[in-house]
Order: sequence, then structure tokens, then C-alpha cells
Amino acid sequence: MTVPAGLMRVVEMARGAFTAPTFATFVALVTGRE
Repeated sequence: MTVPAGLMRVVEMARGAFTAPTFATFVALVTGRE
């Protein structure tokens, strides 16, 4: 699976707000689960 550069940006932003609900969505996208 290829990781887009944009996704890396999301990772950095998620790190700053990993407690936010958006992180849950981020994890769902990474794990490929909804």
C-alpha cells in the first residue's frame, strides 16, 4: 500500500490532536476500518 505525502501531513496533525475525535477517524482510515 502506498502512503501519499498528504497522509503524512495528517499524521503530523493527528499527533497534535490525537485526543480529538478526528484521530479516531484517522485511525479508521489507517487501519482501513470504518
